[in-house]
Amino acid sequence: MATDMFSLNQLPFTQHVQWEFDSASRFSECYMISFILNGEFALTLSDSQHILRTNDICFIPPYELYAFTPLHGESCMLILEITRDFVESYCPAKECTSFSEYQLRCNLDDPLYYQVAREISQFVFYTINVRATSHLHMVSAAASIMSILLDRYGCEPAQSVFAGSYSRQRIVRTLWYINENYMEKITLKDIADYVGVHPQYFSAFFKKHFNKSFVEYLNFYRVQKSLLSLVNPENSITDIALSCGFGDHKTYSACFKKYYQTTPSAFRKKLAQNHNHLVSPYPV
Repeated sequence: MATDMFSLNQLPFTQHVQWEFDSASRFSECYMISFILNGEFALTLSDSQHILRTNDICFIPPYELYAFTPLHGESCMLILEITRDFVESYCPAKECTSFSEYQLRCNLDDPLYYQVAREISQFVFYTINVRATSHLHMVSAAASIMSILLDRYGCEPAQSVFAGSYSRQRIVRTLWYINENYMEKITLKDIADYVGVHPQYFSAFFKKHFNKSFVEYLNFYRVQKSLLSLVNPENSITDIALSCGFGDHKTYSACFKKYYQTTPSAFRKKLAQNHNHLVSPYPV
């Protein structure tokens, strides 16, 4: 594939503007670079959470579990996906295949932010102003972005989540089942049967690859899904709790506070007061 990656029909990246988000957990086989064009997002990674605002940049390595939740209706982002083959053919060191940080705050006085934002702008410019050298400029920008980020934040992954295709298939089936059934009562046996393994084995497998128990992750995921409903003040806390799979509003509030150090009501109030200057409940 390395010999073909510079073909005009096989460029080492894709780009698109995304307007619709559903908070579902996903992963990409590429390096994902996202530039927030408008609005605010809660970014959930495997074991951390971040708030992204207009003009912020986030970068996610391959196979990292992530979810984007928009915090108001006009949120959108430009997403660049740069292939692993392109990056690793020129940067084969295993210690530089992940990132120690995941975002850059908008700050034109920060040379690092300015450099990455400038290269992202090259994609936009040469998409709009098509010329014979457009693809060459965009390939150069992709290489520059990755070299800047890996020089500053490159690190070895904490674990190899997708070491084999068999594990990858189980992860995908697990995520699909949770995404489709989180609003219902789910037992460990239910999901283990769906994946096709013994519950005890599945419990150990899940803990190894997700760094938390199945129940912890399920509650964590339900809280993230609830953010979409919290944005609408007409939805009651009880209705939100039940629609996201919690037995009652007390359980939901306790789980929410565990991850956000505040209650759903207080979080909603903060959004209503100043959605353009939302302070992240997690250190960034």
